Amino acid sequence: MDWVRTRVRLQDGAATVLYHSIFWQYPPQPTRDGLELAIAELAAQATVRSPFAWLRMEPPADNLAMVRLDLTIWPGGESRRLAEVHPHGAWVRWF
Repeated sequence: MDWVRTRVRLQDGAATVLYHSIFWQYPPQPTRDGLELAIAELAAQATVRSPFAWLRMEPPADNLAMVRLDLTIWPGGESRRLAEVHPHGAWVRWF
C-alpha cells in the first residue's frame, strides 16, 4: 500500500492504470485492506481528463483454478469482467 501511495499519481491528460496479476491472495488481510483504501483514494481523485483504472487478473477465493481479468474505471467506478484465464496462460476466454 505504501508503494501505491508514494508512486502512483494521476496526471492531467493521461489515464493511470494500476495492474496486478496472481497477487491478491498472498498479502495478509491488513495489507489488502490498505491497498483497497489507497485504490479508493486514487478513484476519488479521478476525472474525465485523468481517469484511473484498476486492472487485475486474480482467481476468486473459492476457485484457484480459474482466473478472472477484471477492470474498474473511474470516474464512475464502472466494473467489467474482460476474460476468464487459465492460471498458467493455456487459454483465455474473452467476453
